[in-house]
Amino acid sequence: IRAQDASLFRRPRAPAASAPEMQARFGGFGLESRTMDVKAELAGNLWKIVVRERQAVAADETLMILESMKMEIPITAPRAGTVTKIMVREGETVQEGQVLAQLD
Repeated sequence: IRAQDASLFRRPRAPAASAPEMQARFGGFGLESRTMDVKAELAGNLWKIVVRERQAVAADETLMILESMKMEIPITAPRAGTVTKIMVREGETVQEGQVLAQLD
């Protein structure tokens, strides 16, 4: 194959996509906010808050204790992170799916 014939076998290159196009196609670059909501799995009374805002927590560490049906149910961190906001107070009644805290 001669050098001038080699171009026949090359695939044409697609133009480079812009950052917004890449984010739309592939769901971002991992730079977006990592804030995660911690929600109540069932309705009950918030008996005790174990952590405070800006506290670092490990995965599965108890954040709060919910009282429901005369049982104490721990609300745990879904992953390691920092508690950025606590959205409830001790003694408050919470509903299933209600956001209790946020982790970053």
